[in-house]
Amino acid sequence: MINKQKSKSYIAQPRDHQGRVQHLPDAIAKVAHSYCENLYSTKTARNHAQPNRKTAAIHAYLETNIHMKITEDTKRTLETPLTLEELTTAVKTTKPGKSPGPDDLTIPYNKQFADILYPQVLTALNSLTDEQKLTTQTLAANVTLTSKDGNICSY
Repeated sequence: MINKQKSKSYIAQPRDHQGRVQHLPDAIAKVAHSYCENLYSTKTARNHAQPNRKTAAIHAYLETNIHMKITEDTKRTLETPLTLEELTTAVKTTKPGKSPGPDDLTIPYNKQFADILYPQVLTALNSLTDEQKLTTQTLAANVTLTSKDGNICSY
C-alpha cells in the first residue's frame, strides 16, 4: 500500500518548462520551485487574463458531468455558518500525521488547544463572503522536497 502511494507521487524525471530532463540538484530545485509557484499561485497573468473563460469551462464541465442538483434546503444548510461541532469533527477525523500549513500548527496542537483556537477559527471562516475571499497568506502552502534514501540527487 505504501509503495503504491509513493509511486503515485514519485517524479522519475523532473523536466523544465522546455521539456528537458534535469539531473543536477540545483536544476531540480528550480523545476520544483517553478512548478509549485505556478500550481499554487493565485495571481498569475493567466488567471487574470481569462477569468470568464475559466468560469465558463468549469460550468461546462459541471453541466456535463454532474447530473444531480442539490435541493434548495440542502443549499441553505450548506450556506449556514460553520459550527463548533463541524470544526471539531473535521479536526478529529484528520489524520495526525498530516503536514501542518504555513502556521506550523499540527493536528495534535489544534486538538490540545481547541478551546482557545476554535472560536478564532470559526470567527475567521464565518466572516468570509463571496466578496471577501481568503487572503493569499491563508492559501499559502509549504512544499518540501525530500531526497530518497539519502541520495541528494534523488528527489
